Amino acid sequence: FWKEKLTKEWDFSLPKIASIAKQFQKNPKFLMWSNLANTLGLEIPTILLGYYYGIEVSGLYVMARKLLGIPVSLISDAVSKVYMAELSEVIRNVPANGIYVFQKTVKLLALISLVIMGSAYLLLPLVDDVLGNKWEGVKIVLLVLIPQMGFQFVTSGVSQTLTVIQKQDMALKIDMLRFFITTLTLVVVAKLAYTEVFALVSYSIIMCTIYLVYLYTYYHFLKNKGEKIWEINT
Repeated sequence: FWKEKLTKEWDFSLPKIASIAKQFQKNPKFLMWSNLANTLGLEIPTILLGYYYGIEVSGLYVMARKLLGIPVSLISDAVSKVYMAELSEVIRNVPANGIYVFQKTVKLLALISLVIMGSAYLLLPLVDDVLGNKWEGVKIVLLVLIPQMGFQFVTSGVSQTLTVIQKQDMALKIDMLRFFITTLTLVVVAKLAYTEVFALVSYSIIMCTIYLVYLYTYYHFLKNKGEKIWEINT
């Protein structure tokens, strides 16, 4: 009995392996390049700010991101794992309900984001006391980046949506779009001789907009997947 049960559950036949490979072929094909584009999109501001405005501005930006990134990444990573597990199960069993899992999670993340952003603004006066006069300018950078980090927090929590529904190619396209738009924004602002503060504000606005595009894309594909399943069943 047990041998038969294990044989059914652990089928390593070539047809079965080929079927699984075909089902998940987008993972190796797109995920590596998507992760690369995502990393470049996150790191290119540091490089361009240093190139156009000097190492001091770049250093202030990196410090601000670290200060905001610690609570953001810890909480969003935890929520993301729970979300991915729940969404995967729902997509396997009742795909039409995937959109509700997404909406519920986004609302939760948005609420937590407001609390984090509000706390960050309230704690701004303490930054100079904690870091010292050497990091005096980081407070201005934090002031500009807090809204962007709030949007990033919400988006990161549901960032595995396209992977779960096997739309890794779309994830790659959006990651590449973010890289090119952020690069273009910072280069154009620098070439027009605007200040570093204007560059950071422009970058923050662009990133908030891009994160909204991410969220809309996740919503769009989840909704379409549910509607297609409904059409098939009816």
